Amino acid sequence: MKINLISLTLAALLTLGCQKTPKQKDDPHPRVVSFSPAMTEMIFDMGLGDHVVGVTSWAKLPEGETRRVVGNRAEVNAEAILAVQPDLIFIQQNPGDFDPVIRINPKIQVERFADDSIEDIAVNIERVGRLLGAKELGIEKSRQFRSQLESIRNSVAGLDRPRVFYIMGFNRPITAGKRSYINDLINFAGGINAASDKVGYPRIDAETVLKANPDVLICQVWDGGLEEASKEYWTGKDFADLPANKTGRVFIVTDSHWSLPSTKVVDILRKMTKMIHPQLADVENIESN
Repeated sequence: MKINLISLTLAALLTLGCQKTPKQKDDPHPRVVSFSPAMTEMIFDMGLGDHVVGVTSWAKLPEGETRRVVGNRAEVNAEAILAVQPDLIFIQQNPGDFDPVIRINPKIQVERFADDSIEDIAVNIERVGRLLGAKELGIEKSRQFRSQLESIRNSVAGLDRPRVFYIMGFNRPITAGKRSYINDLINFAGGINAASDKVGYPRIDAETVLKANPDVLICQVWDGGLEEASKEYWTGKDFADLPANKTGRVFIVTDSHWSLPSTKVVDILRKMTKMIHPQLADVENIESN
């Protein structure tokens, strides 16, 4: 990672009191830079968005909300982070990426949040509430989240569990193996991960998909313009014998929330459950207990 020494020097001056935009007494505290799109969404969904003073270029904010962009996972902009004077930095990456920031202002706390499972989301909701001075809110929101998950899990209890292959892209596809957030999604939605013999997010080839022989194939593409091409590829003659194609259960999704471990996971789970178990006509209307 490249760090501009001149920029850091300027940032240090800002931190020492030469700020152009000093803190206001009525600013909500603590002030947060969120370096994770999932955490940014969680904070706003909890009604605590006023604490956020900086986000990454990949963040999607609620309509009408704007925040200063302070970099992204691939490029930590120390000067921009220091300029918004955060008390906390929420991350889901290597904390060492923020060492240059902490060297200049050791008072800033870097808080790393796990993102490997659905349970991590529930834990993160409660932790966000505690860190932002809203402990009871965090506990209640976490309880509601777990209740909604349990309702979905109950809806598929006792049903057959089809083999599901989750793929990201189609030119150089990636799948999700065990010890991944996507693996959790499939299990909660009443399926079996057809890539559970793999770990994390490995690249795969066509032969791997054919060998897995999935009953359901879900492909995520981030560019809506690739939706049709992706559909044509996975339903083409090379994959015609897959059970997923024979039953019409090849799905192309473009919403980034499918691979974003945020509070929107309940909505994604409802959609996935419907794909895996189409007989559950009202699954998208499942409410929390």
